[in-house]
Amino acid sequence: MYSVSMKLSIIIVNWNVCELLEGCLRSIFSRPPSAPFEVIVVDNASSDDSVPMIKREFPEVAVIENSGNPGFAAANNQGIKEARGQYLMLLNPDTRVHADAFDIMIRELDADPSVGACGPKILNPDGSVQMGPGSLPTFRSLLYSKTILRKTGLFRRHYLELKKRNFDLNESEQGFVNKLSGAAVMLRSEVFDQIGLLDESFFMYYEDTDLFYRAMQAGWKPLYLPDAKITHIGGQSSNQISAQKKLLLYQSLFIFLRKHVGTYKILLFSLAFKPAFFLRVIGDLFTGIVCFLLNVLLNNKRRTDKNAQKTKEAFIILTKYAWSFLTL
Repeated sequence: MYSVSMKLSIIIVNWNVCELLEGCLRSIFSRPPSAPFEVIVVDNASSDDSVPMIKREFPEVAVIENSGNPGFAAANNQGIKEARGQYLMLLNPDTRVHADAFDIMIRELDADPSVGACGPKILNPDGSVQMGPGSLPTFRSLLYSKTILRKTGLFRRHYLELKKRNFDLNESEQGFVNKLSGAAVMLRSEVFDQIGLLDESFFMYYEDTDLFYRAMQAGWKPLYLPDAKITHIGGQSSNQISAQKKLLLYQSLFIFLRKHVGTYKILLFSLAFKPAFFLRVIGDLFTGIVCFLLNVLLNNKRRTDKNAQKTKEAFIILTKYAWSFLTL
């Protein structure tokens, strides 16, 4: 239950990204919302200086210290349960808040009670657009974007049409969408009161997709606000476990699909998706090796490192995680 005196609760889940977290917190307090707010950091057993840094540099920040890493969804839920704000801002630690971003989102939520969540335009560190409103996944878009079928062009038209349903990310027009980025999103506390918290069966990835899907089913509208801007450095916590990243991604994808799509459809999708996915991984392995050797000869270090990482990732999937992918 939120407090009438607290407008906004900012919840940040952290794992071993002390310097990025410090930058995020400094951006919040240098550009704070005009309304009363609180900041809650949930730390998933970081082994770096994250918690001491918060206590030393930001004593006003509430810290929840976990003894282990329960996952992104579970940690956010801990913060949500402690939050007192009318609105809850779920924010990644590798973000930088731009001027007025919080106030723009708060203003829109105040203006329209049917809006359950709003999200900013997400920028790369160089100022280019990283992501904006998204679409819920479809079988055809997943087969095109995640498997060897991308090389054939099959379902390409469907994939592009799905992308066109979103707004042109270079425009400033706001509007209702199907999905917002979980890296930075503001929600009404009533949304969680009605539909429940984040689903903790998602350790990482797709927990935001599931949340928006459930919210829309309950009648809440997600609103994209490109005038509010937040920079997202991106992938810093997950980069620490890159060998497991794709497995976590696809585990969460299948959890989402099984939760919201019929069993018969999931079975048919799996029969098409899994072989096509492994064909893409095998292709990545061989092309990675060839391109690695070619770039060694050309003394192109950047491309050599990139292809070495691509080859390593494909090799690990095929040798260490193949059974895990097959049994998704």
